[in-house]
Amino acid sequence: MGLDWFTLIAQIVNFLVLVWLLKHLFYGRVIRAMNEREARIAGRLEEAEAHRQQLMDAARLETETAQAQWLEMLKRERWGLLQDFRERLGQEVFALTRHGLKELADADLEQQIGKVFVERLETLDAAEREAIVAAVRDSDHEVEIRTAFAVPEEARERLSQFLRQRLDDRIQVASPPLRS
Repeated sequence: MGLDWFTLIAQIVNFLVLVWLLKHLFYGRVIRAMNEREARIAGRLEEAEAHRQQLMDAARLETETAQAQWLEMLKRERWGLLQDFRERLGQEVFALTRHGLKELADADLEQQIGKVFVERLETLDAAEREAIVAAVRDSDHEVEIRTAFAVPEEARERLSQFLRQRLDDRIQVASPPLRS
């Protein structure tokens, strides 16, 4: 069988016309569509990377804030525990001292403290006494007695009378309730 040259050349020409038509009519559009799609994908990927970074920054900030709050809470709790420990230690020291003083000297700690306080007030020189009286005058003649332990009412009254007699008879003495 022989080769039909006319059919061969017609098929080659058809192929070339088809390639030319595809190139001029469709190839540019397909390449542009692929480039646009690739650009959209790249844009979305870049947005996703930026969003990821924002989320990481927000998480880091939230973690740092939570850590700072936790540390502050821990600090306050530690301070509260230390205060509680100091108060309990002070109460125990007073209790031991009170017990020891009662056993050794048959005296109450509160009365001894009141006695020492009164003795110190009696030994004030005139300038110190006048400074205290002036301070009391400036505060509308009100004095507040605060103690860390329970003071018997009679000891409080004796102290109030002493302050009125030695400093100024217009002194008003107040005794706030004790902290428990």
